[in-house]
Amino acid sequence: MNHFDKKIRQMAENTPCPTSKEYEKKIDRTLEAIKNQSPAVTSRKASFFSFPKAGIAVCGAAALVLISIPVSAKISDYVKDRMEQMSSAEQEQYITANDSSKMTKEHDTEALRYSRELTADEENRYRALWDKYRNEGLFPEGELTLTDRLEADAAITAPVYETYNREIFLPDRALTDEELLQMIDFSEKSAYAVSQTKEAQESIQAQQEFNRNPYPDETDLSEDEAISKAITFFHEMYGVDCSQMETSCDYWMGFGFGEYGDYEITFKESDTCSYCVNINSATGILSQLFIIKDGIDYHAPFRTPAKADETFLRSNYENAKKLITSAFNSDVTVTKATCGYSVNANGETETGCAYYFFGLSNNTVYGIQYHIDSDYFGYIYQLSDQGWEQGGTPEPGFQILELEP
Repeated sequence: MNHFDKKIRQMAENTPCPTSKEYEKKIDRTLEAIKNQSPAVTSRKASFFSFPKAGIAVCGAAALVLISIPVSAKISDYVKDRMEQMSSAEQEQYITANDSSKMTKEHDTEALRYSRELTADEENRYRALWDKYRNEGLFPEGELTLTDRLEADAAITAPVYETYNREIFLPDRALTDEELLQMIDFSEKSAYAVSQTKEAQESIQAQQEFNRNPYPDETDLSEDEAISKAITFFHEMYGVDCSQMETSCDYWMGFGFGEYGDYEITFKESDTCSYCVNINSATGILSQLFIIKDGIDYHAPFRTPAKADETFLRSNYENAKKLITSAFNSDVTVTKATCGYSVNANGETETGCAYYFFGLSNNTVYGIQYHIDSDYFGYIYQLSDQGWEQGGTPEPGFQILELEP
């Protein structure tokens, strides 16, 4: 697995699947879809979740690269000419159609999905048509219909892309070759347009720079130092001794908080329990931490609704605060804190999780996912310092509790 694949896997892992087996299949399917330029198909019945908008701001730029790099790497002369013929207004239309700020919290970093599975015949034709699209310049006569948001009772008579869910809604009939070509064209144009944005270009440049020298600097943490630091993290934060566990350590691009280059250290206690942490090699600061315990992957938010009790979440703040501050020296303090969660009409969180967000005196910002039913903090992740607020008025149903530092 190369460093970019690793980054894709990290982003793909931000969405849940019911079991670890299905979870891994989803990640592998996402990677395969991107590499082969094949459709990422998901069922309308599936339920997805990604970070709240107050969450990991870096995901926006990362998702751009997720879309753009493989396409630009494999683009043919036919497709290149077609992409370059797009006007600025057309490119802006496709950028807007993939703008996470216009999507729901559940889908704002999610891969493009379909309202139903393609049939075997449709998928075979899709792949064949994509080959002809790239290698023979076979393009559609028309364009895929785009809309911000469909009406709840909208009749789907032809494929239509809805920005709100980042989803292509398909009619309940066999798709024509023209319709499949329009879907292919939409994917290519989206990828190209997004790849031209400043954020994507910066991420692409960072990836290229990292690949030119994908090794820690002389002044960075060594692998042994990173492992020792990881052991300390889990001991101080969770009271778990990982020193005698099966250990693996990889070096990859990381999330780019300050400097690119993270060690990912995994401690395996058993087949159903492991501890994983990402540590920035230049700063030694925690980038991400997650736990798999009793077969439950806490890195993937849950899909079982749970009652959100504001009084309890406020009282539980001290536990979350103790957890995050124990990852730093005693002179690092909390400067700001909130708790955020989405609720349905029954007052339940759809994923069974709430999120504690912390601004620290060392100018870092973190989120901690709290699984309500398990009463467990199994996932901690660093955020961009620009990702503190939700970026505007919270959507209906998204609750924010201001907490005292």
